[in-house]
Amino acid sequence: MDQELIENCRRLDAAARNDPDALRSLYADDFLIHRLDSSSETLVVDKQAIISFFAGQHETDAACRDGNTVEYLHASRSRDIGMVIGKRTMQVSDKPVELIFSQIWRHQNNGWQMIRESVYAQSR
Repeated sequence: MDQELIENCRRLDAAARNDPDALRSLYADDFLIHRLDSSSETLVVDKQAIISFFAGQHETDAACRDGNTVEYLHASRSRDIGMVIGKRTMQVSDKPVELIFSQIWRHQNNGWQMIRESVYAQSR
C-alpha cells in the first residue's frame, strides 16, 4: 500500500474534525463526491458543500466522531494519480453506518489533492 496516500487520507480525516483551511488544500477545486445509499439514492456534492457539511458536523456531532473507525484496504498510484479504497464505520444520528469508499487523488505542484470520492453507505 502506498503510505503517502494513506497519510494524506489521515490528514484529511484530521482536518475534517477542526481545520477547514486544511480541507480546502486537500480537496481539489473540481472535487466531487458521489454517495449511494442502500435505497439506491445518489447524492452528488462539491467541494464547498462537503466543507460546509464537516463544519456543521463539528458543531453537532463532535462527540460521535470518537467512535468512528477507518480501515484502508488498498492504496496505489501511477505517476500523478492515486487511488485509495477503504471502509469506514461512523455514527450518524446515533446509528452506526458502514461506508465503503474509493478516492481518486491527483498530485500537482502543491501536493496531493482528492478529486473524486465514491461512497456506498449502508446502515447496520
